[in-house]
Formats: sequence, C-alpha cells, structure tokens
Amino acid sequence: MTEFDNSDAAAAIGAGATVTVRTINGYGTADVALVGDGNSNVDMKYSVDGGADTTIKASDVPAVISLGFTTSLAIKAVNNDGALPHNRSSVSTTGLKR
Repeated sequence: MTEFDNSDAAAAIGAGATVTVRTINGYGTADVALVGDGNSNVDMKYSVDGGADTTIKASDVPAVISLGFTTSLAIKAVNNDGALPHNRSSVSTTGLKR
C-alpha cells in the first residue's frame, strides 16, 4: 500500500461525470485529507471494499476522515453540474497502516 499526495491538484471533472481519484488496494486504515481547494459543485466521496459511495464533503470544504478497509478504498469526485466541468479538491492520505 502506498500513500498518495495531491500531485494532481485541481484536476477538472467533466460535466455530470464521476471519476475515481485514487484507489488503495489491501487491508488497512488511512486518514484521507481534502484540501478544500475545489469547486462547490463537486462532491468528494469514498467507497470501502466495493460498497456504496459515501459523501465526504463538497470540494470547497477541507476535511480529514479516518477509514478502515478490508480489500480496497476508492476516493471519487462527482460533478453535480451537468453543464460545466469543475475542479475537484486536492486529496492526500496519511497514517496509512496495514
């Protein structure tokens, strides 16, 4: 398992699109940090072990959450504006443990 940083900060999400920002495979825990530098039309979400998406915050709100997972952790960005692309929040992980 590898921690990731916000090296692709401010990546644009197409109108009405959902993209997977990062995936961590394996068993463990991670602290996920959202910088809050994205657009309010883009929601940041996570999915643990292939389950349903859960909203963390809008991309313009900083947040840190701790998550545990058995097989995978996926961080996603969802653009709720069907007409225009918008930037998502920068994302990083810390405290990744197996």
